[in-house]
Amino acid sequence: FDCSAGFFEGISNIGFESGLVMATDGVESITPGTFGGGFGGAGVDADLTEQLTIVGATATNLNNLIVLEFDFIPTSDVVTFEYVFASNEYPGFTCSQFNDIFGFFLSGPGITGPFSDGAVNMALVPDPDDPDSFTDTPVIINTINSGTPSFGDSAPCDDIDPNWQDYSVFFTDNTAQETVNFPGFTVPLTATYNVTPCEEYHIKLAIADVADGALNSAVFLL
Repeated sequence: FDCSAGFFEGISNIGFESGLVMATDGVESITPGTFGGGFGGAGVDADLTEQLTIVGATATNLNNLIVLEFDFIPTSDVVTFEYVFASNEYPGFTCSQFNDIFGFFLSGPGITGPFSDGAVNMALVPDPDDPDSFTDTPVIINTINSGTPSFGDSAPCDDIDPNWQDYSVFFTDNTAQETVNFPGFTVPLTATYNVTPCEEYHIKLAIADVADGALNSAVFLL
């Protein structure tokens, strides 16, 4: 898509008035009344696929892949993003193979993780009992959702995290699609990680549809 990432403003019910958006059907697809189910081509990203593999997802092939990455030098000892993950996979494909994903992959001094260049994925589900701390579970369709499997089989969600239904407190039903063209999205979430000031780090923001290119997803960043 020609415009898969851009700036948005004036969107109220996601919790942010403005910011950056990455949308797998192009930024124009986030507008209510537009078609949010467009197909796109296959993509390859080792880190998104590795994250799906780590949690035992039933499908790991990617479509409509978008990647933004850059180096930066922090001036404080923590790096933080606020974000909302939205999808047209909600609510009809909860606990299915259509497990759209994104990740914030951070690498640099003092970081040792399972992803490229020792990166860690900062996009993790908060602990419902202590939202200032985080689980080891990534934010994907089958971890934060309405808490109800769409086809009556919860196994694809159970296998990723048996506590997945507790994470529905982080889900917002947007069936009316009043301000964005997604019937469901997360509440505003925080991705945070401790870093060393004045050292150079690398961040990769990546999002993709999983298993097919239909029913697209987006991530909004403040």
